[in-house]
Amino acid sequence: MFTQLQDRSYWLNSKSLEHRTQFKLIGTLLGLAIYNGVLINAQFSTILYKKLLGTPLTFEDYEEAFPDVAKYIF
Repeated sequence: MFTQLQDRSYWLNSKSLEHRTQFKLIGTLLGLAIYNGVLINAQFSTILYKKLLGTPLTFEDYEEAFPDVAKYIF
């Protein structure tokens, strides 16, 4: 479901074979943990949080999450 980036944070795995309902289940569990104040030792990428909050993404966000891809863009 998730893949680990170079900065040791997690991002969604594009080659995942899991069904959408499993992603929804993980999202529900994470939401319940946040609501109940339970700390989970999972460090997600900043770009994922911005995407969930609807904050506009910048090139620096992509560069932080995917430095290998960003260096070939310019």
